[in-house]
Amino acid sequence: MQRWLKSRVVWLIVLLLTSAGGLAKLAGADNFTRMGRGFGPGVHWIASLELSDEQKLTLAQILDNYTGEVETVLNDINAARKEFDSLTQVDEFNEESVRDAFQKFSPALEEAMVLKSKIFAEVKTVLTPEQVGKLEQKRTEMSNKMSKRFEFRLEKLRSWLAQSKQ
Repeated sequence: MQRWLKSRVVWLIVLLLTSAGGLAKLAGADNFTRMGRGFGPGVHWIASLELSDEQKLTLAQILDNYTGEVETVLNDINAARKEFDSLTQVDEFNEESVRDAFQKFSPALEEAMVLKSKIFAEVKTVLTPEQVGKLEQKRTEMSNKMSKRFEFRLEKLRSWLAQSKQ
């Protein structure tokens, strides 16, 4: 029974870390960067909007204004991730330690989401309605892609579990 519980907790932590990693990637953490994602709407997304020189300057200033806050949030997420990593390598499962680590992690994730939303709202004020529409379309496409990826990974887990029980 204890092994079963330990296994479930490890999978839960993996799911949480996957979510945290996704947020950190969206936040532009260097050690998480994949496919050029940046904090907020993403620099590569913005670059695809055919911005005027004035828009580029304004957006650069907006993003520059948030650099310190983004770095702080990323550092908090990274520290919490490391604590979670250390909990998965212990010999003895301790639920209280996992809960404590999550309590420390939760505010960092909350702050990342708030900051991302704040940046996106400010970026949208500089864009034309057509550019906002393109950006929203890209966000929807990314959300759908991430949902499909999650379902794919979950199905792989289910498949592995079914094969393991035979």
